Amino acid sequence: MIESSKSDFGDLISNLSNVSNAKVIFVPNKMMKMFVTGDYFLPNINSGKGNLFLNYNFSFKPDKKNTEVRLIASNITNTQEYFQYQVSDFSRSVFRTNTLPRNFLVYLSFQF
Repeated sequence: MIESSKSDFGDLISNLSNVSNAKVIFVPNKMMKMFVTGDYFLPNINSGKGNLFLNYNFSFKPDKKNTEVRLIASNITNTQEYFQYQVSDFSRSVFRTNTLPRNFLVYLSFQF
């Protein structure tokens, strides 16, 4: 989705940005589920430098068992910061947000 912000004084001050989301789900059988999610942010189309965030989830739950194992990987691309631009008639602002570094989580669940 392309978002546009322009000045009331015409095309003198303008900014175009893009936000895209995708999710791929793979279920080979009843016991396993995998999915990858991707978010791409391009805060300024003119700069050409965007931010890609990828996450991965794997779940394994055997039939008739009370256990479950999950592997969760967040921010696989290890994006360190995210920039957001805002343009108005009076100012041009840049917001920088630091993100959490790449991390992995192993999740084990037992039910009694």
